[in-house]
Amino acid sequence: MDDDSWDPETAEVIALHPWLQVVRMGENHHDYRRRPGRVMNVGHAKATGEVHLEQSAEVVHLTDCVTPLVAACRPGVMVLATVLNGSVEELAAVEREVAAGAALPPDADSRVPGFDLDHGTSVNRRQRIGAVDVEVYCGAGRPTPYMFLGALHRDDWRQLGGYDEGCPHPHDWDLARRFMAAGGTFRWIGRALTFHLRHGKV
Repeated sequence: MDDDSWDPETAEVIALHPWLQVVRMGENHHDYRRRPGRVMNVGHAKATGEVHLEQSAEVVHLTDCVTPLVAACRPGVMVLATVLNGSVEELAAVEREVAAGAALPPDADSRVPGFDLDHGTSVNRRQRIGAVDVEVYCGAGRPTPYMFLGALHRDDWRQLGGYDEGCPHPHDWDLARRFMAAGGTFRWIGRALTFHLRHGKV
C-alpha cells in the first residue's frame, strides 16, 4: 500500500521489485496520514492466507521476523514484533550488536497473571541490545499493542471488521482494544526484532 508517497526514491525502490503489487491511495491532500485505517483495510482485503501480516513504514528487520510471527499466530492471539526506535546511527549500532550475537529481548505475553498492558503513546522505555541502550516502542520492555510489524489471524480480522476508518491515529490501539474486548490476547516476540527509524510528523 502506498498512502501517498511523493518522493522519487520510493518509486525507484519499487521499480527494483516488479513482483510487488502496489496500490496507490490517492493524492497528498487526502487524510490518510492522520486516519490510516482505510489504507490498512484495503491491504488486508487483498490478503489470501490464514495469517495477515502488517508492517508500518520506516521499520527495518534486524532478524528473520516473518517466520516466528507466522508460527505463533493463531485465532485469538495477535503476535507482535519487538520494535526498537531511534536514529540511523543507533540502527547501525544495534545491527552490529545483533550480528555479533547479542542476546535478543525476551518474549512477553498478555496472558501472564498480573500483566500490565502499557498503552501510552510516548516512548519512555529503553531496551539494551548488547552494549547499545535504545528506545523500545513495543516488546517485553514496553508491551504496547502497536502494529509496527505483527500478525493477526484472518478469522480475527473478519470478526473485528478491520480498522475503524474514522478513528484517528493510533488506529491500531482501537483495533487492539476491540480485540481484547472479544477475548483476544497478545504475544510480543523478542527474536522478531525490528527497528523503527525516528522521524518527524507530516
